[in-house]
Amino acid sequence: MVYRAFSGFSKPEYCTNHADFEDAEFNAILCAATRRSLTMDEIGHVGWTPLHSMNPEALAYFMPRLIELAVTGAVDRDGEPFWGLFVNMFHQDPHDKRYGLFGDEQREAMAAAFNFLIDTYKDQLALEGWLDEARHAAVNWVPFES
Repeated sequence: MVYRAFSGFSKPEYCTNHADFEDAEFNAILCAATRRSLTMDEIGHVGWTPLHSMNPEALAYFMPRLIELAVTGAVDRDGEPFWGLFVNMFHQDPHDKRYGLFGDEQREAMAAAFNFLIDTYKDQLALEGWLDEARHAAVNWVPFES
């Protein structure tokens, strides 16, 4: 469902806005990856990640892989589960311009991902202090009513 929801998005020529040296480094890393080949090595960890630098086109392109890594419990080099960083990065207001390409199908996929994380990792989310944010995101990402 997730890959289908985002299948209409192509890989952008640029994945960040090149605001500074770090963004240029992140752009090179992301441009070398594909939706299917993106790994935790490229995503990094809480102290070093290109997630905050991705432009809307890159987010739309890479989001199915990010969701996949979150729900499967992938871990970073420090052994931390990616779902923590995923919740941290994407629980905020989905009306942000970074999500301007997301329509109802993508919003539904995001809401489903957060609901899955809550159902699967509830105790760990609570222990790490992310349960309330995950619950808020699950409601926040529900598609707009027509």
